[in-house]
Amino acid sequence: MIRVGIDARPLSEPVTGIGRHTVELTSELIKEAGEFFLYSAADFSNDIWQKNNITGRSSGYHSRASKMIWSQTKLPYWAAKDQLDIFWGPTHRLPQFLPTNVARVVTIHDLVWRHAGKTMRRLSRSVEKILMPKAIFLADRIVASSISTAEAIKVEYPEVARRVRVVYPGVSNFPTPQPFEALSELGIFGSYFLFVGTLEPRKNLRRLLQAFASLDTST
Repeated sequence: MIRVGIDARPLSEPVTGIGRHTVELTSELIKEAGEFFLYSAADFSNDIWQKNNITGRSSGYHSRASKMIWSQTKLPYWAAKDQLDIFWGPTHRLPQFLPTNVARVVTIHDLVWRHAGKTMRRLSRSVEKILMPKAIFLADRIVASSISTAEAIKVEYPEVARRVRVVYPGVSNFPTPQPFEALSELGIFGSYFLFVGTLEPRKNLRRLLQAFASLDTST
């Protein structure tokens, strides 16, 4: 039976875009035949991953620096101990010291650090700039979440072009929408804007607020 390891740090953090991708894809993967090992620096936030074919391992780390060190030390140690067949990194990262017999898959969602680096926080940009290229060259398969990202990877790193595959994100299942009147519980009684992205400069929230402020509220 195949043994699959997953860098499951997004499963122990507040869910963002990449976190949602990781949650949904992991939920589908564990339905397949195999043994799954979820590795996280911090403790998992809930018990939905407690299933017969899942082994969860966490270390209780919470600072960003300790998580980075963990990913290159404790994580590959666990991977070797668990005798993995394949390892998936869903967040642009791969442990550098995985056993050589473990197949490596990394998901790349974008190359923002390369093409729009000024929109990122300085630390985030520096980390991406260092760790993403390393992961790309370490990977046996590089999963791009769009054709645009796949082409960007091939242009930036032509040496790995044959390893790139496009796998589109899926669609989450949400509860049946409630009528507009249900929003009154949130204090919403009229038209509104809903922003569900993270608070980062490249999300251009300033422009969204400017657009909202320019609306004619007299009607």
